[in-house]
Amino acid sequence: MTRFCARALKRCGMTNREIKAVFGANVKERRRFSNLSQAELAKKVGVSANAVSDIETGKKFIGGDTLGALAEALGIEAYELFKPKTVLPDDREGFIARLSGEIQDTLARFDAGK
Repeated sequence: MTRFCARALKRCGMTNREIKAVFGANVKERRRFSNLSQAELAKKVGVSANAVSDIETGKKFIGGDTLGALAEALGIEAYELFKPKTVLPDDREGFIARLSGEIQDTLARFDAGK
């Protein structure tokens, strides 16, 4: 699923670096909101605290299994970790609408392929 969401974001004009930055910032924000340390989140997900740090800083990306565990540990849907919050083009509303549509279409194709 990670690959599918990343493809949807690329179709909306985001680079790999931007995707990792958005994803990492969302993980960090949600982790803090949940009052979890990196070590606590890592334990819930089954990765190292260093891996969580690398994800949050955009140095590392994760596979589908880890994405599901991460979303579950944070109490959210996986697609929410891919939503840009601050780094958006000038046409913010149009970009969000296109991105939401792309992600939903991609997730539907992913679910249909299971």
